[in-house]
Amino acid sequence: MSRRADQLSGRPLWWRWTLATAAGAFVGFAVPGAVGSVALLALEGLAPIPHALATLAILALAGVVEGAALGYAQWLILRHTLPAIAARAWALPTAVAAGIAYVLGLLPSTLSDLGASFGAILPASVLAAFLLLVSIGFAQWLTLRHHVPRAAWWILANATAWVAGLTVPIAAVAFVPDGSPTFAYIAAGVVSGWIMGLVVGAITGVALVRLVRTVNTSD
Repeated sequence: MSRRADQLSGRPLWWRWTLATAAGAFVGFAVPGAVGSVALLALEGLAPIPHALATLAILALAGVVEGAALGYAQWLILRHTLPAIAARAWALPTAVAAGIAYVLGLLPSTLSDLGASFGAILPASVLAAFLLLVSIGFAQWLTLRHHVPRAAWWILANATAWVAGLTVPIAAVAFVPDGSPTFAYIAAGVVSGWIMGLVVGAITGVALVRLVRTVNTSD
């Protein structure tokens, strides 16, 4: 395909993608972060198994909401460089993958709460961590592979980006003092979600620019 005059590439593509990813992560964290925190408090007092299942369901829904917001925000930029990709083809896989990622992230603590042995939790945690890191990149790759060559690099770029990005909310929540009001945890989650989005957007943006460049130079 020949490059259109209005097609985004290079630095403009990178910074718009980075800001869009940050905005999507911010919106995606803000809504489920606020609602989910209140919902989880309401589950206190339930027996271990119902509590674990309800928590998984709430966080899976939160992940779907975040993934949908993230995917749609990214597509708003992606459509200017790869216009053949439809909004649904990008946002829907991202939403599903994010929901799965939330469940995977909670799996080790859930197994622990249910009384699983360390010997069972450790391998499950390693596998869950790997699947979590590749989940969104793999889901988006299923669409991207039809539009750019060597799209498999997208999976590695996303895994790297999420390793770096996820340290932000983990550290933010850890720094909230014990006994703080719910609002403090919500605020930490929302602010760290924005910063996480910037980190993920910056790293994946580099990969996107390079993949788009291969399309333009191969035509």
